[in-house]
Amino acid sequence: MSSIINADTSDGVKITSDTSGELLLQSAGTTVETISSTGVSVTGTSTANSFIPTSSTAPTNGMYLVDSTTVGMSANGTTGTEFETGGNVKFSYNVKIDTDSTNSSRLNVTAPSTSRAITAYRKTTGASDFVIGVYSDVTSTNTLHCRIDADGDVKNTNNSYGAISDQTVKQQIVDANSQLDDIKSIQVRKYKLNSEVEAFGDNAPTHIGVIAQELEAAGMNGLVDNDTETNLKSVKYSVLYMKAIKALQEAITKIEDLETRISVLENN
Repeated sequence: MSSIINADTSDGVKITSDTSGELLLQSAGTTVETISSTGVSVTGTSTANSFIPTSSTAPTNGMYLVDSTTVGMSANGTTGTEFETGGNVKFSYNVKIDTDSTNSSRLNVTAPSTSRAITAYRKTTGASDFVIGVYSDVTSTNTLHCRIDADGDVKNTNNSYGAISDQTVKQQIVDANSQLDDIKSIQVRKYKLNSEVEAFGDNAPTHIGVIAQELEAAGMNGLVDNDTETNLKSVKYSVLYMKAIKALQEAITKIEDLETRISVLENN
């Protein structure tokens, strides 16, 4: 091993080592930092923390450079988070983000087009266990206003759900066609979910709703979405409700017409 310590006005202090050697920094006879051609390794009192600037191999604890645009962090031998250029989170397992001094925080997550952008998981079998919450200072400080439970239920404080429906974002506005036949053909079912039966047996709750395949068989394919990742079908209940409102209006018109006719007959 050969080492050169050089000091001049252009470089300050420069310590160099050949490619086969290592530079060791010691304290009380114990090596606390090793610098080699593969990077820097720092040894603490109980665990090793490493920064490997040119290697995609994650250290036991510390930071590493995946490539020229991505920096990763690991803990206890498990890759935790990788950050791409611009601060985007490539993927994460256990990440805690605290607010700054202004009590504001932001989490920006990007993912490949074939992956989910954000997922949340809680290891629980309790259907009503809290998974995701939305808090704000509306009404009072740090108040819960919306939550998603482990069984997928969404609850909020004002029971208000909506969609942007401004006239300025729409065109070709006309009256909807009759929906009576569609609504009459819908089969409203009671059922239990397979996952809940597996978890709760006979105590699994009973739900009421429709079956996606039955809607398709009735010709209402526009109400059904097909998830290419899970191969499961979902139903656009919000559109179904609007069809039901239109059908109800038609039924009311028919009832009012019949009432008028009955009134005429009774008065003659």
